[in-house]
Amino acid sequence: MSNLRTITAFGLCGIAALASSKGPIAEWQKRYDKVSKMVIAGDFKSFQDLMAENYVWVLPDGKQKNRKESIAEFAPLFKMKEVSGGETVKKVTGNGEAVEVTFYAKWTMVGKDGKAIHDQERGIDSWRKIGGQWKVIRTVDKPAKR
Repeated sequence: MSNLRTITAFGLCGIAALASSKGPIAEWQKRYDKVSKMVIAGDFKSFQDLMAENYVWVLPDGKQKNRKESIAEFAPLFKMKEVSGGETVKKVTGNGEAVEVTFYAKWTMVGKDGKAIHDQERGIDSWRKIGGQWKVIRTVDKPAKR
């Protein structure tokens, strides 16, 4: 389910910089863990706040969606009866004001009808510091290796 892939993508993170002596992967994993908690808690407002105004989501087939289109597609995921799972940061490149985060995500969502949806995703999130806060500007989803 591509909607969840992007949520993961936000793993989506941009939450205030967290200091870590374990390096950039540990630092960004803490951020992605916070994003996962947002998704599980259904906190769509905080999730949207992580997205830059010029956010672009590139789907595995190469199609692109802008911020408004992405938000519309993500909205139903935040209304699920139950969400579990999360994201794992695999690689971090860059520093300072620009960072690329390679991630893997695995989610299970249960709708109000009780039907479960399972999703796996891998991708790269591009983060930039905008106004002193980390914002995701681009997510490139790739087909998950299942």
